[in-house]
Amino acid sequence: MELERPSPALSLRLLGSFGCADASGRPLTLTGRRARAILAYLAIDPHHTATRDKLCGLFWADRSEAQARSSLRQCLLELRTALGSAAGSVLTATRSEVALVPGAVRSDVGKLAGASGTTAPSEIASALDALGADGLLDDLELGGPFGEWRDQERARFERMLAGQVAMRLDGLAEAQAWSEVVALAEAWLRRNPLDEAAIAHALRAEQAMGASAAARRRYDMVRKLLWSELAIHPGATIEQAMAMRPAPPAPEPQPAKPARAEPASEPVLAVLAFDNLSVDPEMDFFSEGVAEEILHLLARSTGIKVLARSSSFVFRGRDKLTGIISSRLGATHLLDGTVRRNGDRLRVSAALVDCATQVTLWSDQYNRELPDVFALQDDIAAAVARGLEGVFKVRRQAPALAPAVYDRYLRARSLAGAPTDNAQCAALLEGVVAEAPGFAPAWASLAMAWAIAARWTAGTDAFEAARGEVIAAAERSIALDPQAGLPLVALSLLEAEHTYAIREGLLIRAAAASPHDAEVLKHLGDFEGSVGRIAASRETTLRAAALDPMNPLLATNAAIALSDMGAIDEAFAEFDAIAERWPDVAWINAGPLMIAAMLRDWDRAERFFDRRGSNNEYLKRALSTAELLLLPLDTARARLLGIVERNLANHGMIELGLLITMSACGLLDGAFDAVARADFGAKRGRMPGGLYLTAIIFGATNKAMRADPRFLGLCSRLGLCHYWTATGNWPDCADEPLGYDFRVEAARTVVSAPKMEMQP
Repeated sequence: MELERPSPALSLRLLGSFGCADASGRPLTLTGRRARAILAYLAIDPHHTATRDKLCGLFWADRSEAQARSSLRQCLLELRTALGSAAGSVLTATRSEVALVPGAVRSDVGKLAGASGTTAPSEIASALDALGADGLLDDLELGGPFGEWRDQERARFERMLAGQVAMRLDGLAEAQAWSEVVALAEAWLRRNPLDEAAIAHALRAEQAMGASAAARRRYDMVRKLLWSELAIHPGATIEQAMAMRPAPPAPEPQPAKPARAEPASEPVLAVLAFDNLSVDPEMDFFSEGVAEEILHLLARSTGIKVLARSSSFVFRGRDKLTGIISSRLGATHLLDGTVRRNGDRLRVSAALVDCATQVTLWSDQYNRELPDVFALQDDIAAAVARGLEGVFKVRRQAPALAPAVYDRYLRARSLAGAPTDNAQCAALLEGVVAEAPGFAPAWASLAMAWAIAARWTAGTDAFEAARGEVIAAAERSIALDPQAGLPLVALSLLEAEHTYAIREGLLIRAAAASPHDAEVLKHLGDFEGSVGRIAASRETTLRAAALDPMNPLLATNAAIALSDMGAIDEAFAEFDAIAERWPDVAWINAGPLMIAAMLRDWDRAERFFDRRGSNNEYLKRALSTAELLLLPLDTARARLLGIVERNLANHGMIELGLLITMSACGLLDGAFDAVARADFGAKRGRMPGGLYLTAIIFGATNKAMRADPRFLGLCSRLGLCHYWTATGNWPDCADEPLGYDFRVEAARTVVSAPKMEMQP
């Protein structure tokens, strides 16, 4: 005879806000967060016995052993007091262990975990709707080791829930219970709207029920959501479901590979910003810096593709736990961790997670002195490479840095890339290399900071001295770390705009040295656009965007390249998605506004008239150009001719964008006349139109000028014809139907034109 199981004496709500009730449903009050957390920790696995040492380490790792044990006793006393007469039937505690009485506690997590294949789909759907967006222990933000445990349990719970839903959907689809498939899929999609398997089940079910219009609406909504959220199109699973094609068969089992065999698919690693568990909030930048250095070390020293920090560091707190990270970043693996610093002592915990299975492949904890932080980073990076079955070993053995020097380096890195902070960044890095001359990353960053200053702020007389400093810093960085690409980019910034072949060689070497560095690839893509290889520029920029998918500049540059290739409708679909994805970044409207205005497509232009960021140079220029083109044609032409004459009189130069605007207003002869009168000498500073903006003469807005053979006179003045004929690297427009032979005319201008001086 089966024994009757006793009714639970305690009910817990662990999803969302913590709740506790006795057998009669009467709420019980637990005021202490740690008391609630201990009860939750025990209830997640009610058959688990926790040692007192384990509980002390989870909740009071920063206290002495005596203090931790005293705090634990106080929490257990609070639990017994709150449970009252039921305490003895719920909780047992010995001198060494604490546990729940088997069967005495039930929880919402346990109920969902215990749902079997016989549970009605409607019950599962109702449970999912009741759950909403609640996560495990949402209101127990304690941090420390408990926070790490809670994060892992949250991920485990989401995996469990997804697995149960997927299994039930498969069974219902096999039984052709289409209405139940739709109901359960929709309940799950309200929690996880981008689950491709659930979307595919719903699409197949709706079509099988004859609801083709509903399936089409769902598909269109999903397509828009995927693009706006992730900038991707529906995958094969969704496309096959919409076409009512069967899913591809599962691959046959393959024999196990040797331990050191190369992975079947290329891993893509996202290193998340490590969490600061120290009391001092100023240590946030230090925690991020530790993660960033591990990121750079892995990117430089292994064959692993590592995403840029500007994308992976976007995700913080609870966002780290959502399944959307791998989709939004395209990552196959995540590395996350925590840093606790007390004086010169560090405790770093790190874990490597497989995104597909959410299984922790590797985790470890390190206790070090701060001067050993680089050895610590090497250890973590090497362990990650082993966890990914990498075949490359970490090569850098960085010297130890004094804590204060390392702090300065991390502060400098946090300022890198912002033009207004470049001087402060350089000053900090100068102090670092003075005290740590063997530290290669500081030399690379310093070369870049000095190159930016030399190119855009140094006067003509000061440039040669600045140039020498950049070269010295870059060469020092390369000698210490031959795999660094950034110092080669810095060297390319020193070269005059017309020295295309020299700049190209440096950027190709940089990309070869650092093939997974988004910043290096961005500069290479910009260069390819500047010499008219627009398709190559888009491809390279998309590679950079894949490494840095949260960077709006890369997404915008890729869309501009698409428009320059003539795919206007497709480009504006990308512009619209970019504007939806980054609604608070006003400057991204500059590119589409300028293109739409030049094409006089005012319906599209109106969508990008945004003055919130009008202090931005490029948006300001786009707004003024659009407003000028809205004027009556005669008025616009008069203003343009006046601007041209003033520019030529004041400094003898003319912006390339101004020439294209003249062409758009029908002033083609006036534009070529201005070209003949303007100074296009190869000077160190910006070329007219700004760095790399020679790309705009190859775009969709400049077709009228390219169709005129005089266009090659402009290209010759810019040094492009010399580059094309010498290298054979012709622009895409050389194959356009222009009414003249582009290559022949380009060669003719080179023969007839005097050789240009390539002055620095």
